[in-house]
Amino acid sequence: MTDKVILLRILKLTEQMLSAAEREEWVELAQLNDTRQHDIERAFPLTIGENSQQYQIVIAKIIEKNQSVEALCKQEHQSIKLELSHFNKSKKVASAYSEN
Repeated sequence: MTDKVILLRILKLTEQMLSAAEREEWVELAQLNDTRQHDIERAFPLTIGENSQQYQIVIAKIIEKNQSVEALCKQEHQSIKLELSHFNKSKKVASAYSEN
């Protein structure tokens, strides 16, 4: 596979990851990330030549989409953290009542 093909595949995988994050399909997101990581390891270092500007455009798109994925993941992390906090408080209250 050429560098360009691999970069375009990484972009497509990143777009799919963003879609999965928007749908809150976290298992799918993790699977796509594993595949993408493998491709990233294969792609770099790039053989930069006359295609460097094309590569920069694709890489910029990958970074932009990835930042959106990260933002959605951080939102979900905070949501889960809050739910866990509420659960732990409820558990402590229930435990206190059962001790009496």
